[in-house]
Amino acid sequence: MHRYGWFVVAVALAATLSVGCAKSDKDKLQGSWVAIGMEGEKAASEDEVKKMDIKITFKDDKITGKGLGGQEEESTYSLDTGKKTITLNPPKDKKDEKAKTALYQFDGDDTLKLAMGKSGDAPKEFKASADTMIMTLKREKK
Repeated sequence: MHRYGWFVVAVALAATLSVGCAKSDKDKLQGSWVAIGMEGEKAASEDEVKKMDIKITFKDDKITGKGLGGQEEESTYSLDTGKKTITLNPPKDKKDEKAKTALYQFDGDDTLKLAMGKSGDAPKEFKASADTMIMTLKREKK
């Protein structure tokens, strides 16, 4: 039994270190993301989406978004990692609006997908439809 003692300790230590090094979803979100695709009722080609110049930046608990028309808005967000949802609170000047919730999914470190329902609630599944838009974003290179 003692023969394997050091091996068991080494494996346990390695497992602990790898878990400690894993990035949280919030850490993965940090930085700027540029829209490259849209599916659903208002589907658009990659070229059309790039012309829209949609950019989202996550920094700590804040989100800044620049969309159609070039207007930039800042707000806060929260994650529910169990449900894989992100809740976007309305900007300060639009407090009468309802918070919007979306499903989120990472595809590696550089691709983020958001599924948003027309109602402002997260859809039940990650599937584009007339009621659900899926936006694909790429991490902006520094």
